[in-house]
Amino acid sequence: MQYAQDAMVAKMIGDEEAATSSNLQAYELEKQAAMALLDDFDVEPVRSLLFRSAAVLAFECGQYREAEKLASLGVAGDPPSDIAEELRNLLEDINFYRHLELNGIELMSSEMQISLAGSEVAYGMVAADEYDERTKIIEMLTYRTAERKRGDSYRTAGKIDPVIKNSFRRYYSAPRAASFAVTLRIGKNSNPNQLSFFKGDMISEVIEELFENLKLMNESREDELREVIDDEDYYQNFVSLAKSLAPDGQRISQVGFTIYRPGRSERFGFVRKKTDFFKPQIEPGDGDAEIITITGVLRGADADTSKIKINADEGGIYSIKVPQGMRDIVKMYWEEQTKVTFRRKGKRLTLLDLDK
Repeated sequence: MQYAQDAMVAKMIGDEEAATSSNLQAYELEKQAAMALLDDFDVEPVRSLLFRSAAVLAFECGQYREAEKLASLGVAGDPPSDIAEELRNLLEDINFYRHLELNGIELMSSEMQISLAGSEVAYGMVAADEYDERTKIIEMLTYRTAERKRGDSYRTAGKIDPVIKNSFRRYYSAPRAASFAVTLRIGKNSNPNQLSFFKGDMISEVIEELFENLKLMNESREDELREVIDDEDYYQNFVSLAKSLAPDGQRISQVGFTIYRPGRSERFGFVRKKTDFFKPQIEPGDGDAEIITITGVLRGADADTSKIKINADEGGIYSIKVPQGMRDIVKMYWEEQTKVTFRRKGKRLTLLDLDK
């Protein structure tokens, strides 16, 4: 228990070498304790608890075959139903992680697996626009999350700070077939002094918060999301990007996310459709305001005035004000055929939604 505690503290302060060393010592001792009860099937729940603990520690040390054997020995006894279920879940996680390892994938807390499923996904193939757009969105979400967690004011214009950009370089694995899954790895900056604004492992902090916030968005828990992202511009930016990431329910039916945390992997399927995000309505007190939807090509954008120009299919050009949090989305649809929803009050047009 002392070695396990030491490992936890070392990991919290970012000392991976000390964490690994302490975990290994804890694992060796716990294994000895478990094996001492190998044939004592009537000593429950102590026997199964020791094998579960030893298996978890082996898993955290990267000794997946040892973890598999220890968890199996725990299940082979007569554990209480709740501990048996935990051991089975652990075996699933071990098998999942070993499968990734066999395919050359090392999935850690600073990595995220992303998968696509739907009519535009075949065995080992996916429509390029569906894949490219979502990887670009994840890049923007990563940068924005890092800037917010650093305490930066919302960046309305200009390039991303090189410290942030160089610290969060993306590397994707070769895609796997079936639901077309790739693993995203974020490269670390070699200069730790530049990253002192993060506590502990800055990459894990950003990736894990991004994962949790997307899960909140998928479950329509916007109130909880606002507690995490209390800046209106950052919040609006996250929602607009998450909407573009979401499936349409036909071409793409699900966007899956998986991250690995010590002793377990966690995954969820983003199934909330784009159409479930946005329900335009007139706010109380808006008087003669109205909601209008048009289709057309985005032909012009002015960063100084925060306006875009849409050449409408029905004729005419609309000049529409873009809220700060939606600028990232606007960049994605330059010269694209788009569906635009805006609020008109008098001569003032304000962008509410933008999509293909």
